[in-house]
Amino acid sequence: MLVDAKLDEYDEYIGELKRLQTVDTVWDVLMKFVSPVGIDALSYYHFAHPGSIDFSARYFMAIGFEEDLVANYRRSHDLIYGSFRSIRSLIIEPILWSQVFEKLSLTSAQKDSLRKFYGHHPRNGLVLPVYGPHGRNGYVVLRFKEAKHELSSANTNLVSFAANHAHLHFCRIQAENRSDVVYLTQREQEVLTWVARGKSNTVIAEIVGISQHTVNGYLRRIYLKTRTSDRTSATLRAIGDSLIEF
Repeated sequence: MLVDAKLDEYDEYIGELKRLQTVDTVWDVLMKFVSPVGIDALSYYHFAHPGSIDFSARYFMAIGFEEDLVANYRRSHDLIYGSFRSIRSLIIEPILWSQVFEKLSLTSAQKDSLRKFYGHHPRNGLVLPVYGPHGRNGYVVLRFKEAKHELSSANTNLVSFAANHAHLHFCRIQAENRSDVVYLTQREQEVLTWVARGKSNTVIAEIVGISQHTVNGYLRRIYLKTRTSDRTSATLRAIGDSLIEF
């Protein structure tokens, strides 16, 4: 059980996250919290859900790593397949950097991508998967200060919880600052939900109790609002940005 002092410290950490208004400051707060357990650098990757409007946008943050290394990585980082995005389904719990290379079945391209950033020094670190709303997941990667440093099970759990809280607040701030939020009417949501379930316009018209012509009209408005041009893209966008309950 955590002592009251530790609980108070964690409450202060959460309170500080809640007061933040910009996404980059989230990682400064996390870095301050994890430093006392032997961490000297962190990086963060955010993955939007396939179909969401910002799916192809990259968000990568690094604190404590060499500036030239970060700059080179940003220039070469692949939007879709680079680094942890391509192996995110393989890491579902905290894992050491060394175990990523030793225990996971990675391709040569995946190993090379990871080593470009994490293979330049003998120190180990910790990879923490983080989970957010609407499939907005990611990774927080921590680097140990000392070459032979290890974290206890309790501290591993602590930094994992802290990282996920930081990720959740990142998602909150990002959502609050978005200017491209889409709003569908209740009937548009209903029509698109049936589209997502594979129903034809004729069947949707029968289910909803409107004409097929009216269904076509709703779909045209949905395409316009979601900046899509077909049923599949509109469905992916709706699921990725939680426009419908599917």
